Amino acid sequence: MGDQTLVHQALEEVLFMLDEMKDEHEGLRDFARLNLSEPTLRDVNESIALYDRRVRLLLDTKAALEALINDGFPNLNPREIMPAELAELADQQATITAALKKFASNAAVGITLAPGATEPKPPLNG
Repeated sequence: MGDQTLVHQALEEVLFMLDEMKDEHEGLRDFARLNLSEPTLRDVNESIALYDRRVRLLLDTKAALEALINDGFPNLNPREIMPAELAELADQQATITAALKKFASNAAVGITLAPGATEPKPPLNG
């Protein structure tokens, strides 16, 4: 359920950003229709291009998030198959489980230390 909440929150954020950008985007397009000098018009058109790109990305994200929600995210229900197919998969699982028992890890699982004989220390001056 947490994942579903995150998807819905992301969708709300995308919708919020699209709404927030709408007036700014429209205002930039209004500027582009005015009698502006070439450098100013170029800057306005570059800003419009940035907004166009961002809106496209947000719309693509919105579509992807909606597709996830409509697909039942985060749940991915088990696929229903014929009983004979399920039996075949269960048989394969049994043979894989049996074969897995023939392998073991070679990693150390414990260590035992025992004290050995003491060694004399050499003299400090020597």
